[in-house]
Amino acid sequence: MRATIIVLALLGAALSPSPIVSGAAISHRDSTHCTSLGVNDSQKGAFFEPLTDSLSNFNIPDNTGPAEWACSYVRQAVGKPNTNGTAITIAKDSTRKPFSCGELVYSQPAQYGIYSVDMISSKVHGHITGFFLIVNGVSEIDVELTGLNSSVVWLNIWKGSTQSPRKIPLGFDAAEGFHTYQIEWRKDFIAWSVDGKEILKRSDIKTVDPSENTYRLALNSWTQAANENHWAGKFQWPGKPFHSEFKNLRYTP
Repeated sequence: MRATIIVLALLGAALSPSPIVSGAAISHRDSTHCTSLGVNDSQKGAFFEPLTDSLSNFNIPDNTGPAEWACSYVRQAVGKPNTNGTAITIAKDSTRKPFSCGELVYSQPAQYGIYSVDMISSKVHGHITGFFLIVNGVSEIDVELTGLNSSVVWLNIWKGSTQSPRKIPLGFDAAEGFHTYQIEWRKDFIAWSVDGKEILKRSDIKTVDPSENTYRLALNSWTQAANENHWAGKFQWPGKPFHSEFKNLRYTP
């Protein structure tokens, strides 16, 4: 149950040439339509990415992806933003693996604070819709929706190779419409909320310090190769492309 990104690829040419915006001194445009890394006077470092008109602050991997996945990253899996947000499609557009998938990686390192995004998952077994913070192989904080059971969310913390997942009922079908998923990440705890209601808070696993380790914020849609019936199930092609949807990515310190 790992939503691993290939963070090392951020250093190479496998990513699209999205600009890295340095510092936190760029001002917000209209808060309902801002795609720049923005701040205001009271919340330095905060940003809002509606994912409806631009992905200029994101890197989009185009590489093989993790070995245990049934898909590889392709840039075209990440759709053009529109008023409904950004879709990441599972299809057969890869030359490396049977299926193609995609990921958005925010261009700035992640820090402590509150992250949220609106997502729609799928009902396809073996498909995962992910929202997470990660230092590859070191630390990871996950929100994952799986097609095996779209009425639950998996909340996980990885420390090295050890994970500690929790399965939480949602009370709705995550594949039927947008809902807001939130991670509050602090030095002493991590809290997850859905639609503004806290559903889990943990202080038993410490994450590594973001001032000493480069965390990345990512959104993805991918397919499981193994048959993990307790989690996502084994992916079987449903006969046509399908997607996850994302919009309104926010961060406040």
